[in-house]
Amino acid sequence: MKRKALLAITGCTPKSFETYSARDNLPFAISSNRWSEYSIEDAFKLKLLIQAAELTNLDTASKLASAALDELHPLDPFAFCGDQELYVALIRYDWPDKFPDWDAWTVVAGRWQDIEAKASERVADIARGVRLIGTLALPIKPIAKELLTEARAFGLPEGEVHSVPEDLTGYPDWFVAEEQARRAMLAGWGGDE
Repeated sequence: MKRKALLAITGCTPKSFETYSARDNLPFAISSNRWSEYSIEDAFKLKLLIQAAELTNLDTASKLASAALDELHPLDPFAFCGDQELYVALIRYDWPDKFPDWDAWTVVAGRWQDIEAKASERVADIARGVRLIGTLALPIKPIAKELLTEARAFGLPEGEVHSVPEDLTGYPDWFVAEEQARRAMLAGWGGDE
């Protein structure tokens, strides 16, 4: 999609987009020419940046938005995830021995019930004596749903829901179980009545 469409479906103003770009806060790379193409994933990151910036500073919101999809992988906010809400969370921690310019935060993503375990595991991997001091979590399914709705309304092909791959290798156990149950239910439709 072109920039005009990106801004339309995310609700970002041209001035805000230019400010994010000038301050190096866009959570995705743009080409130097004026004819950049943007994906629905870029739109997701921009919308997440806008929402996170209401709750934290712009630099931190940008880093959260930049890391969100990588942390969520292989789950896709634009694909069916059952009734599970997915979150991306900024985890702040205290580390007495950190370097002076160290941010002391990291990003995790998943279901609400997975966030605490992932955060604790990530913080424990840093060093001894590190402790978790705060979490900022944002639900991502509403963002994805709104973007798909806006993309369809704008007439973009990016407004289609993504499909779940046949091979579920690498997906979390809870997702595999739910997806297999959904596939079994769908396979039973249209059978003998």
